[in-house]
Amino acid sequence: MGVKTASEKLINILKNAAGKLKKRFVEKTAGSVLISCIFLLAVVLIVILLCSTGAQKSHVEGSGYLTEPGYWKENENGFMYYDEEGYISTFGIDVSEWVEDIDFKALKDSGVDFVIFRAGYRGYETGKFVLDNKLAQYLRQASRAGLMMGAYFVSQAVSVEEAVEEARFVMDHVKGYNMEMPLYIDLEDVYDEARTDQLTVKERTKIVQAFCSAVEDEGYRAGVYANELWFTTKLKFDKIKQFDIWLARYSDILDTGLPVNMWQYSEEGVVAGTPMWVDLNTRISLAEQDVE
Repeated sequence: MGVKTASEKLINILKNAAGKLKKRFVEKTAGSVLISCIFLLAVVLIVILLCSTGAQKSHVEGSGYLTEPGYWKENENGFMYYDEEGYISTFGIDVSEWVEDIDFKALKDSGVDFVIFRAGYRGYETGKFVLDNKLAQYLRQASRAGLMMGAYFVSQAVSVEEAVEEARFVMDHVKGYNMEMPLYIDLEDVYDEARTDQLTVKERTKIVQAFCSAVEDEGYRAGVYANELWFTTKLKFDKIKQFDIWLARYSDILDTGLPVNMWQYSEEGVVAGTPMWVDLNTRISLAEQDVE
């Protein structure tokens, strides 16, 4: 996807440095050559240090994984998983009412472990709640099929109070079901004027904290869904990283420095049991921990 590995970056830097050194050998004095040698050695040491730092594991509450491309593979069903001893991967999709006629038994048989359902959204102009028309039906069917379930709500909260309202809305509509996956606040851009446009980073962060805290207070797991731009520029990540982090990043490998729990890696997934493209997600946990 146009992203170079640490080793490729090291090779390029060394090549450039070697070229400069060769030029100095031809054009400069012995003193200049000595300076160039010292410079080259310093470059090598710095790059080695950066490469070793980039290979460290990232984690949230004991769950984490490397981002080296060699660890990411496809299983027999074509789903991405993380292949390293000590870790387990589970696979899932997220859907809304726009994905119709889902065969949840076929999903289960094809290797899908969980489904995250849209509970609803708040209007970006009116601020009114809208329930996903398929939520109740899909919760019943997925539960009967033995799939793990979670839910997300597309937020347009402009205050802490509204964030708590959104959390309660989700919990009211999943009540009675075993939600083994988290309940997420979904944060994304609206390509029009929205009631949330003027929020500051601090205000958005407090909204996320309020939603997640309200969810956790009722015994559910809470999470945040967003892309990397949102996590790094529109929120104070250090203030929310204790919650379940669900990152949307469409690529072949998880090339991010963020510590995340779940990766949405495609929006064009083809899965048995669904008649149209769906979002594909992989979740990584330490082997000694339960997935949920």
